[in-house]
Amino acid sequence: MLSKTVLVKNITNLSEARYCAGMGVEYLAFDFNPSSPDFVERKAFDEIRNWVTGVKILGIPEPGHITGLESWMTELGLDGLLTENEDILQAGLEGVLFQAELSDHFLEDKLNIYAGLAEHFVLVSTQYSDEDIARTNALAGRFPVLAGFDIDLTLLERFPEAGFAFSGTKEERPGFNHYDELMEKLESLESDF
Repeated sequence: MLSKTVLVKNITNLSEARYCAGMGVEYLAFDFNPSSPDFVERKAFDEIRNWVTGVKILGIPEPGHITGLESWMTELGLDGLLTENEDILQAGLEGVLFQAELSDHFLEDKLNIYAGLAEHFVLVSTQYSDEDIARTNALAGRFPVLAGFDIDLTLLERFPEAGFAFSGTKEERPGFNHYDELMEKLESLESDF
């Protein structure tokens, strides 16, 4: 059991998905955008989906894919979506996690507006400072926030209020994957409760 809510996004292989589910990760997200480096083909997704239980499965739709999302989610057996698209968030679908840039000057306004529509807010940034960590924790005290930037294992304890959004890794070849860093992060979040 993990002490925090955790999303692992950009999952592309079964071994990592099964490990995450076994560790008690709450959400796994799969990228369905063909131009993304983390794109997962439907056949591979179906194979993973059929093996994984006890975790909510999210889809990352193609940019511009707005109409027919509810039936698309049903067809794939998705529990929700991970999106940066405010139009999708406003559509009122269940299980939507909204991803936003921590540097967005209107971030707090957006969190206030969308608080009833998003299950969690995933805050991302390519670089972050002590001030950004403090801002993330302050927002996490008021909203369901997942820190989605590349957080070093030693910094996890600096986020007492937030959950986490980690990224999956690619298999070097089928069945051979080095996700040691992700394993260490998840193991550090294990709880005895």
